[in-house]
Amino acid sequence: MVAAFNPVEWLAALLQGLIAAVGKVPKIFGVDGHFKPYFGKEPIDKGYNTKRRLAERGLSDVLIHDEQGRIWSGVEVGAGDRLSQHRARLLVQRDGDALLPALTNLTESVGAAEAMKMLRQVRGVQENDIKATRSFAHIDRLVDRGQARRAPDDRPVKNLVRAELVKKRRQARAQLKELSQSEPISAKDRARLAGKQFVAEAKEGILSHRIRGMPAKVPRVELEPEAERAWLKTKNRSLLQPLKYLLANGRRWLLSALGSALAPSDHDWDQTTTARTLEALIRAPGTVRFGTDEVQVTLDLPLPPQPHARLAQGLVDLDKYGLLFVDGRRRLRFRLAPRPTRQALPSAGVLQEPPENSN
Repeated sequence: MVAAFNPVEWLAALLQGLIAAVGKVPKIFGVDGHFKPYFGKEPIDKGYNTKRRLAERGLSDVLIHDEQGRIWSGVEVGAGDRLSQHRARLLVQRDGDALLPALTNLTESVGAAEAMKMLRQVRGVQENDIKATRSFAHIDRLVDRGQARRAPDDRPVKNLVRAELVKKRRQARAQLKELSQSEPISAKDRARLAGKQFVAEAKEGILSHRIRGMPAKVPRVELEPEAERAWLKTKNRSLLQPLKYLLANGRRWLLSALGSALAPSDHDWDQTTTARTLEALIRAPGTVRFGTDEVQVTLDLPLPPQPHARLAQGLVDLDKYGLLFVDGRRRLRFRLAPRPTRQALPSAGVLQEPPENSN
């Protein structure tokens, strides 16, 4: 599967699925560069880690969320790639003594205050979604760590030869300046000074000519013939990341669709119960029945009477969304198994009197 899939079509399918589910493209998106440090031994590129405010080896993902926290796209970019070249509108809002900057491509028709309000709202939702998705989808995980393709390191580095020439030219110009400020007393001193100035000017001219045709940066292999550069093989990661985004969107949709069906009972003593969370429902065991026109999933999640009734009705209400099985033809229905009662217990489970002791 990894060898056959197309990453572009994979992300396009994620977008098409969201458009079909949402019905329209949202008005505003939040864009966030998400950096993942790399701690392996491969000599990969460095990127800017905004959390630590320093350059280090790693990979970056650009995540695009809407106002409801759905992930519309996640594009992997090289650690050294720049996103700062995009044309954008800069907004700054004062918060006490602090100034909060934001970049947007919203036009001037949207006022600065309204644009900033929208951006801060989607930014907050985006940060919360990233933190939540980390806990179950592991969007930070680097797959294929340690595997890489290597090549001679052609990344530009400072040209040490040119840097040395620039240093010598700086010294020559400083000498010229010092000589120009000298005041000779005798004719012999003036002749000696003129000779020194001639030598210094000639030296400065030669150095400037050599520097003029020399690049400021050169490939590292010109300085270190054995230097290598590596790229992590992230084919697996490119396949898995959209699936993780789809998982996050599906959980968010399911939580919204079920809503109050996941609520505890109305008793005061039952308000802190954690067994009826979405996670418990997803991990609940059950059975699957494959029919001609539908596939029914029955979940076995023992609950008190009132929460059981709420969740059972919530699963029935999912039918209105017209969920389809993976074949795109059969309807997918979810049901909650009946509550176990004393009458439903098998007779074999009823305790019996122990036999009389023969001793």
